[in-house]
Amino acid sequence: MAYWIEIRCANSGEAATEFIDDDRCWSHDNIGLGDLVDENVDMKKHFTALKGEAIRAGFVLSKKGWICPFCAKQIQSS
Repeated sequence: MAYWIEIRCANSGEAATEFIDDDRCWSHDNIGLGDLVDENVDMKKHFTALKGEAIRAGFVLSKKGWICPFCAKQIQSS
């Protein structure tokens, strides 16, 4: 059996997710980072690697959860 793990934007329901110059919240376009993981794999180790990918892609970890690069930029500029 395999499991799908994914990092989604915790800001996806906020007004900042609306289109700006043909761009919007990554979770609205299902661009979040995810992977299919076999049940025999160490899930914690795999999720740690996925968190590293998220940070390299521009995701920001906040008190709300993971914020995609688009929403992080909108929050920072407001």
